[in-house]
Amino acid sequence: NLALFIIPLLGALKTVLILMIFSILGLKLFDATLLAIIDTISFSQIIFGSIPDHFPISGFLFAILFYMATITIIKGYKYSKSFWYSNGVLLFGITITNIIPFATVFFLTYIKQLKLRHSFISTIKIMISIVVINLIVFFLVNFIYNKSMSFNIEERSNEYVYFRSEVFKTAMAFPSTLSNTLIGTNPPIAENKFGIINNDKYKIMFTYENSPKDGIDIWDIKDIVIIIIIFVSILGLLKSGDKRKLIAYICLCIIAFNWILHSFYGDELFLYSQHWQVPLLILLSGLLYYGLKGRVVLLLITLFMALNNLRLVVYMLDTFSKCQ
Repeated sequence: NLALFIIPLLGALKTVLILMIFSILGLKLFDATLLAIIDTISFSQIIFGSIPDHFPISGFLFAILFYMATITIIKGYKYSKSFWYSNGVLLFGITITNIIPFATVFFLTYIKQLKLRHSFISTIKIMISIVVINLIVFFLVNFIYNKSMSFNIEERSNEYVYFRSEVFKTAMAFPSTLSNTLIGTNPPIAENKFGIINNDKYKIMFTYENSPKDGIDIWDIKDIVIIIIIFVSILGLLKSGDKRKLIAYICLCIIAFNWILHSFYGDELFLYSQHWQVPLLILLSGLLYYGLKGRVVLLLITLFMALNNLRLVVYMLDTFSKCQ
């Protein structure tokens, strides 16, 4: 019950942070609010903001990370290392691969202030410290609770699937997943193996993973349009000044890292959408570089997103209700 309270709360705080990020970037209140609304009604936020899992916590922590990076780059404000350490320790504690995007953001944020060599050394130091702190906590918790620690890879591999067999196919599905992060496509229904094993009420689940397709449909067109809009947004952000250009490069690095990593490692792609949602929204803000035309496109995206994602939620809840 506590998790069902905390997760929506973190989602709300994440939206506030996003509003603050766009305010720091110099956006008008209307534009910043519009992008914060897009975050709130995005398909990824609706799904993960309503279930007790660690993915929305990661999304919240990434929002804090990008807030610190943005205010440092735009305003020249230097946060105490303790803030960066705290964020890095928590991100790494949730998912160990989070240390790479954290280190990337930290390194590129301070590359101009500390210069290349000092920024690199500082990044290595904070990465080592984060790993050491998490190891200390890990061993301490296991000692306190007298838990046996197992590093049996074969045993873990039977429990979870880490490495993918169809890397190229997964990599090609990533642009569609970026689109689904904002505007969801009808998710196919599949067997819920855990539900069947545990004889739960819900023996089905929704998943985008390995969903079969016959030719091109209207949702493929939706994906193409969204990707084109994101591409145009990136071009706009790259033209909006050196500081915003640096932030754009940071966002692109984080999305590229997730694209590469989750093409061969991890579970369903959409599960990790909270890891790239904040940088994706920052890139989308580049539409505002085009003035009224960009703002109209952003409004149309918001409207379509609200109607489509509401339709999907009603459809999914109706499907689950039939399992009762």
